Amino acid sequence: MCASSRVVSLVTLAQPSCPNRVALFYLLDSIVKNAKKRDAPEYLNLVVQDLQDIVRQALGIRTSIRHPDGAVFNQMKPIVVKVLALWHQRGVISDQAHQQVLDLITYASKRDARVLSRDSYA
Repeated sequence: MCASSRVVSLVTLAQPSCPNRVALFYLLDSIVKNAKKRDAPEYLNLVVQDLQDIVRQALGIRTSIRHPDGAVFNQMKPIVVKVLALWHQRGVISDQAHQQVLDLITYASKRDARVLSRDSYA
């Protein structure tokens, strides 16, 4: 297993349980914070390189369908957005990377709302 897939796996270990996802995402934030403080760009690069996959996994967005698991998405979204804002302020992720991930979250939110409204008429 390559190093970048290990970062994504860190978040995916907690697939079924929201509390585990929260803890692992905050653990990832702690790793990023310490890597930034100790000037360890190899760890920061792994997170930045796999940022969209990490966010998809944390939010429960299945890549093939791009439809989030509602309960996981609703619990994790504010946490992920908060941590991403911190990473952006700290200079861990660029403006472009930050905006791309926010667009992914917005798209998933809108898609979820469309699916729910379509299903409610069935």
